[in-house]
Amino acid sequence: MVAAKEDIMEDTLKQLIENSEVLQNPVSDENAWIEVIQRMDSIYADLVRYQVELEKKNASLEEAHNFIES
Repeated sequence: MVAAKEDIMEDTLKQLIENSEVLQNPVSDENAWIEVIQRMDSIYADLVRYQVELEKKNASLEEAHNFIES
């Protein structure tokens, strides 16, 4: 009876280990994180560019506004 329980536990552990190996593929996890970080960098660069463009347009608008008021 004890041997049967040990065999069941051993089989269960083997199945858990096999399943964890399938679920945790470090290469694909690493590639996914690299892709996420690259996309975040791209979006951040876009945001910085948009901010610079917006500030230039705002400066031009302020100049026009000041000219109209004078």
